[in-house]
Amino acid sequence: MHRKGTSNPLRVGHPKAPGYFRIHFHEHRHAASLIKRLELLLNLQGQLGRDLGNFGESVYQGIEIEPCSADENHLALDISMRKNFRYGTEPLAGRKASAGGHRAIKTMLSAPFVLSRRPRRNHAHGVIDLHGISVDDETTALLSPRQRQPRLAAGGGTRYQDGASLARHSTLPKDIVAMPVLSLIANPADSDLDVSLAAAVVQQTGGELNWLSHQVACDIIEPKAPDALAIARDLIGQRRVDANIVPTDGRRKLLLIADMDSTMIEQECIDELAAALDLKPQVAEITERAMRGELDFGAALDTRVALLKGLERATIEAVRREAITLTPGGRTLVHTMKAYGAYTSLVSGGFTFFADYFAKRIGFDEAVANVLLFEGEQLTGTVRKPIVDKDTKRIRLETLAAERGLSLGQTLAVGDGANDLDMIGIAGFGVALHAKPAVSAAAAYRVDHGDLTALLYLQGYEEDEFVR
Repeated sequence: MHRKGTSNPLRVGHPKAPGYFRIHFHEHRHAASLIKRLELLLNLQGQLGRDLGNFGESVYQGIEIEPCSADENHLALDISMRKNFRYGTEPLAGRKASAGGHRAIKTMLSAPFVLSRRPRRNHAHGVIDLHGISVDDETTALLSPRQRQPRLAAGGGTRYQDGASLARHSTLPKDIVAMPVLSLIANPADSDLDVSLAAAVVQQTGGELNWLSHQVACDIIEPKAPDALAIARDLIGQRRVDANIVPTDGRRKLLLIADMDSTMIEQECIDELAAALDLKPQVAEITERAMRGELDFGAALDTRVALLKGLERATIEAVRREAITLTPGGRTLVHTMKAYGAYTSLVSGGFTFFADYFAKRIGFDEAVANVLLFEGEQLTGTVRKPIVDKDTKRIRLETLAAERGLSLGQTLAVGDGANDLDMIGIAGFGVALHAKPAVSAAAAYRVDHGDLTALLYLQGYEEDEFVR
């Protein structure tokens, strides 16, 4: 792999043999500065001759490769990796975003790190064991060309100029056993999760406590108790705290499929339309039964829409403007996942009149919903067929995953009703949000108390990584 734009291009990574990787840094006057910048595990220069042991934690480093003459070659680092290259579609577990666009090396998961040092005259020659390190120059795409140029070797471009997500490119090995994480999440507006409760759960389950947002969300990494989830929920009792067991492997998802009514917004749109005709009690009862799975969704939709016949377009616009509120945390969820490379889709059994409008307000990439039919400025009491139902939602998830080269394990689906169960059932993270009892019981993950930022905490995001 070469950077362009030099008479003897800077060789950033050249496979030498299976399980072996060589990095050449050109121009000796920059090498000492670069080695100093690395400060790998408490200063690499002071540690090159020693086995640092198994630190078992991430190290974050900021590296800048400065433009220089690639015709002088005074320093080489041979990096020997314990595992062969393996290509995947997911970022490394635990990978964090850079705090600034200049950061390149992202995650160092464990050690032993430095294996040996063999000085050769003008060379500093170290053999370093890497256990899960990824190089991310994607963040430079967020900079202007003028900002980006000084950070690219010899004027070359980044690997990700095609705009593809880092997750689609090859990564260094990820042969790490997936560890379970016990996730505890409260509602940030009124949290019942405090230090004493978290400590009590750790004492009973074992594991390592890591706060994602103090007194709002925490991870208990690798709990030892086999029934850790049941223990946690028993200790939580009546407190408004959600507990789930999630894997570390592939935790951050690259596709979000979300329901709209009572999920991304706090109301059922059809019930609020019925209220304008003084029919809310009748329509709301049918809605509730349909969402519990007691009625056929298509038949229930036709029945309710028929009751809206004659409703004026201006009235529907007023309902949309005055009666509908966004679920807290929804914009943060969508904008954060998009910032980290995910595609987001709002798929609703409701109506495009609302879905298109709120998808834009929240920030979704697309919206799919049923189309209300009008005659002039009044509703005809019908919807265009075929309708958006549970099959549509599942198929849309499968289609988007296939189009984007993702496995279903890399997807997240969230909803509250029976017509969401199919997509929830096949998604990597299928989340029941403030859902009907039957839906909560069937879903692998449930959020009964938290807002929509809970879906970020489930994925291991820390609060300071949120995009608001």
